[in-house]
Amino acid sequence: MSFSVNSQLPFPWQEKLWQHWSKQHQQGRMAHAYLLEGHKGLGKFHFAQCVASVLLCTSLTDGSACRACKSCQLLQAKSHPDLLVVTPEQEGKPIRVDQVRQLLGFASKTAQQGGYRVIIIYPADAMNINASNALLKCLEEPGDNTVILLITDTSSGLLPTIKSRCQRLQFTLPDPQSGINWLMAQESSLTQESATFLLNLASQAPLLACDYYQKDALAIRQQVLEGVKAITKRQVSPVSLAKQWQSIELSLVLTWLLDWLSDMIKISQLGCDRCCKNKDVTPMLTYIANKAGIQALYQYYDWLLIQRQHLLNQGNLNLPLLIEGVLIRWRGLTQR
Repeated sequence: MSFSVNSQLPFPWQEKLWQHWSKQHQQGRMAHAYLLEGHKGLGKFHFAQCVASVLLCTSLTDGSACRACKSCQLLQAKSHPDLLVVTPEQEGKPIRVDQVRQLLGFASKTAQQGGYRVIIIYPADAMNINASNALLKCLEEPGDNTVILLITDTSSGLLPTIKSRCQRLQFTLPDPQSGINWLMAQESSLTQESATFLLNLASQAPLLACDYYQKDALAIRQQVLEGVKAITKRQVSPVSLAKQWQSIELSLVLTWLLDWLSDMIKISQLGCDRCCKNKDVTPMLTYIANKAGIQALYQYYDWLLIQRQHLLNQGNLNLPLLIEGVLIRWRGLTQR
C-alpha cells in the first residue's frame, strides 16, 4: 500500500511510542532487541523502518534522518548493507532456521557504513522452533551496535525466552476520530460515514481500513452479506453460492463471518443486541443467535478459526470445498 506520508516519520497514533524510543536513543539507553506487538494494521513494520532510518543515518537533523547522506540514499534505494529484513520466503510459510543462521552471520560482521546494524524480523511469530532457538544466541550476544526489531500481531506464538530478551513496544489503536481523520486524509473520496464504517470493519486499525478501501471491501462485504442472508433463508444452495464467491478473497469472507459470529455469541450470552459491533446486520444475527444456541455458536466459531488459520498458512486446501463446508455449517445454525 502507498500512503501520502513521509516514509521516515511514524504515524500519528505512534507518537508516544516514538517519543519513548527516541528518548532512549538520544540518551544512549537503547535495548539491543525490541518486540513490536499489537493489532494488525497499526503500522508496526513502518515504525521499524522509521527506527532503521534514524539508526542508519550519518547526519541526523533534530533526531530525524536527513534523507540526503549516502546512508539515507542507500536506505531509500533498498540496498543498505547494514539493514537486514527477514521475512518468510513465501507468504504464509515459516521463517526457516537457515534464514536465522544467515542473520547470525550478518550480526557478527562490522557495519559497512561504520554505524549500526539493524535487523527486522517480520512476522516474528512465523519462525519455526528451530529458527526460534537459533535466534536466542543472537539475542543473548547481539554484537556491538546491533539492534534487532521483532514484529508480531500476536506474541503468543513466540517462545517466552525470546520475549524475555526483548523490550516490548505495545502498539495501541488510535481514538476513533483520529483514525477517521487520518483515513479521510489518505482517501479524499471517503465520507465520514464511510470512513467510520471501514474503521469498524477493521477493528479501528487505520492501515487495515485503508487496505479494505483499496480492495473495495464495502461492496464485497455487501455481496457476501446478501449471500449469507440468502443461505440463511434457504433461497440458495451452498454449492451455488460457493461458485458465486469464487472471485472473492476468502480470508475476507472468513474474517467477516467470525466477526458476525462474535456478535451472535454476545447476543446469546447477554440476551440483547446493544453490544453488537455490526449494527447493519443485527436483526439477522439476533435471529440466528436465538435459533442456534450458545454451544453451537462456539463450536462453529472455533471450527471457523481453524479453517482461517489453515487458509493463512496456505495449506493444501480445496477452496471450493472449504467455502461449501463453511456455508453448510452456517445454514445448520438455524436447523433447530
